[in-house]
Amino acid sequence: MTALHEGYTQRAGSLPAGFEERTPVYNAVRFLGTSGFFEKWVEFTDQPPAEAATWVETEMQRRLENSR
Repeated sequence: MTALHEGYTQRAGSLPAGFEERTPVYNAVRFLGTSGFFEKWVEFTDQPPAEAATWVETEMQRRLENSR
């Protein structure tokens, strides 16, 4: 993530205005990849699918609450 931010800053001069305030929203949106492809993602965890599903649901809820 640091390399991405540094590359963006080098190219654009700075991160977009309001970036810091929107970071919690970005975190929630980025997590959609995990929840959206759960069936594939769960294959690579050490948890039983039901436990992994509970964690994903709890984590998404936490991220959404942080984005308010």
